[in-house]
Amino acid sequence: MKTLIFTFIIFLFSFLISNKLFTQVLVTTKFPDHGNVGIGTFFPSNKLTVDGNIRLIGNGRFIGTTDSNNFYLKTNGQNRMEIRYDGRIKMYSNVYIPEGKNILIGKEDYALSTNGIRIHYSDNLDHAFIDYKDNLFFRTDPNATTCTTPLILQGNGAVAIGLTSWEYGNDGSQYVVPTGFDLAVGGKMIAEEVVIKLQSNWPDYVFKSDYNLKPLEEVQSFINRNGHLPGIPSATEVEETGIEVGEMNILLLEKVEELTLYIIEQEERIKALEEQMED
Repeated sequence: MKTLIFTFIIFLFSFLISNKLFTQVLVTTKFPDHGNVGIGTFFPSNKLTVDGNIRLIGNGRFIGTTDSNNFYLKTNGQNRMEIRYDGRIKMYSNVYIPEGKNILIGKEDYALSTNGIRIHYSDNLDHAFIDYKDNLFFRTDPNATTCTTPLILQGNGAVAIGLTSWEYGNDGSQYVVPTGFDLAVGGKMIAEEVVIKLQSNWPDYVFKSDYNLKPLEEVQSFINRNGHLPGIPSATEVEETGIEVGEMNILLLEKVEELTLYIIEQEERIKALEEQMED
């Protein structure tokens, strides 16, 4: 049996030499134009079929095209990614980035913490850029000394505008808008018109007959004790907690309507005194 195998090997070697195929493989690494080549398989289905891994060693090695044709990556017989001849890339399916990894676009910026996306417009220009983790951050140039985060769209739906520190939300998970609020503005606002619609009652109740209008003596006594109008927050309260614009407008209108009732009462008293004087 060993003699038969050895004889077959000698025959096959002589056949390859005589047909110059073996010499051609060693010298030029070229194969005939017809048929397919299989590595790790006896049944190649394409020009080159590899059953196993492919490893490229050395600089400058590549898999792709050297002409104007597009290059495709497929699985299960379907296109998954297309690298076009002009450098554009087309994806035919979703892209999954494992946890703990980042997506950096436009610039090799490794300052971003893990599990995030950073999008730059250019690699060598100072410009604004975008971060995304749990929140969406619109930031200014990270190399500038006055770097800011002018806009944050939080994952809970709240919005922060005009923050002047790079550190706000830098880990991508913290919320910078205080709990219970939907918008935080670090600075001044200007607008042609602001419409506030409240769910609470507008103070027309002041003009109802059952409204308890405090006597002016009682109002004066409260002012003397507390230094502000009844129902209106003190200066200390406003400094500590701020004011709600809508609620404050309700309170101010309530006081205006109460003041109107006081004026009407005074007008009635004046008329009564005038009538008494005429009599």
